[in-house]
Amino acid sequence: MKKILLFLMAFITTTSAHATWQEGDILYVNGERWELLCKPIGWDSVFYHKLKDALPKDRVKTTANWSGYTAAWSVKNNKLVLDSILVEIYDKKSPLKTNFRKLTPDELAKVFGNRKLPIAATWFNQSVVAGKGKVIWYLHSGYHRHYAQELHLTFKRGKVAKRKLYNNGVIVDGFSIAEIKSAEELRQKIMLPSEKYPLLRGKRVVFSIKQARADEFGNLLDCEVKAHSRDIPDNSPDLRQAAIDFKAALKAVKPWKTWRVNGKLICLFQNWGIGYQFNP
Repeated sequence: MKKILLFLMAFITTTSAHATWQEGDILYVNGERWELLCKPIGWDSVFYHKLKDALPKDRVKTTANWSGYTAAWSVKNNKLVLDSILVEIYDKKSPLKTNFRKLTPDELAKVFGNRKLPIAATWFNQSVVAGKGKVIWYLHSGYHRHYAQELHLTFKRGKVAKRKLYNNGVIVDGFSIAEIKSAEELRQKIMLPSEKYPLLRGKRVVFSIKQARADEFGNLLDCEVKAHSRDIPDNSPDLRQAAIDFKAALKAVKPWKTWRVNGKLICLFQNWGIGYQFNP
């Protein structure tokens, strides 16, 4: 059997507008602080553009907070209300020092007119996630992360229409593609009989994996695997057979690291591509 040279490659498809982790707003529910993975003001285009004009020009903006503000919200009487808007201001006397402050009533009036705090978010009609505790998984992009506790809320005209609390975490510790340190470590887990695929000799093949499902014991129940090569049509018999064998090899690995997240069992949080370079 010829040795297979392989390497691991992760590819992630995201619709996030930002390529870095984004800080959320603050949400208080029954006195408990959560991170709101959303900025509700941005869902009203008029308020959003007025806020951009009203925010201090010398505020701090970072790649984790492109807008340069953090809003504090509460759920009161089953309604989402705005309590304050915080900004971080550069200290002109000491460039390395910054100070936090709330927008003043005059600054808020430029955005919301004669409305006074707390302001009901009657424009907001979205389903959102608020997180608390340890981050159990994250992708360094936008709000793509999961917390040990998550509160899922659906708002209709600013009123809570649905709410669900989830406790998340690892239930089985085992094999994880994301934690593979080297090609050799992966090769010890997943092997393919290279002589079965003559058309793939000398070719680079990428196996894409998605929709992976596991059980409470860390067994991979099912997943979708497709094989791709730049030089070979996707309907090639060798590619189809390699994809079948690769799926079988994945299912033979036991156990998989498995999380319970929002009531579902997950062993892969996003799509993955694993590339094999076959020897000639």
